[in-house]
Amino acid sequence: MQFEARVLSARSDAIELLNIEALNEADALRLLHQQPQQVLGLRRVRATRGTLSWRNKRFSLLLFSQELHALLSAGLTLIEALEGLC
Repeated sequence: MQFEARVLSARSDAIELLNIEALNEADALRLLHQQPQQVLGLRRVRATRGTLSWRNKRFSLLLFSQELHALLSAGLTLIEALEGLC
């Protein structure tokens, strides 16, 4: 599995993003703790069609607003409309 880790580097005191291949989250954390750095966050990266889809997507505020307006105009409550957009 692919994981993305946000770490504080001991050498440069900078926050870095690292991509790690590990069997599970515990294994990824074990690999990260072998290096002199502080782990700030770790999340699993879901790959679709060979690419990291969440990195390539851009949020379209215009499209979101239009779809939200259409759902609210159709009589859905705000919570229902937001859940429908997720």
